[in-house]
Amino acid sequence: MSNSILKSVCMATLMLTCSLQIQAKVVDEIEKTFEVDSNSSFQLDNINGSVDIIGWSRDVIKVTAVITANNQAERDRISIDIIQNSRGVNVETRYAKQIEGAR
Repeated sequence: MSNSILKSVCMATLMLTCSLQIQAKVVDEIEKTFEVDSNSSFQLDNINGSVDIIGWSRDVIKVTAVITANNQAERDRISIDIIQNSRGVNVETRYAKQIEGAR
């Protein structure tokens, strides 16, 4: 009887491991660097996720964005605009609306 339970537990563990690999996360990294002057600004509009801002003594703004989604369909709904203009650098995260019933 104990052998049967052990086999069942092993089979359940194997099935769970396989299903987790099928639903692996999608991770993309975007990196951009901009030369700026000492009066430049940095504007960020982010609606989800953590943000780390680190100052340094160079006239450069480096943006590294890491996008993590549960699957490619969710990843495709996320866009990050990183734009330099005359005032500085703007970063905006946007999410496309999900269509009702689509999952």
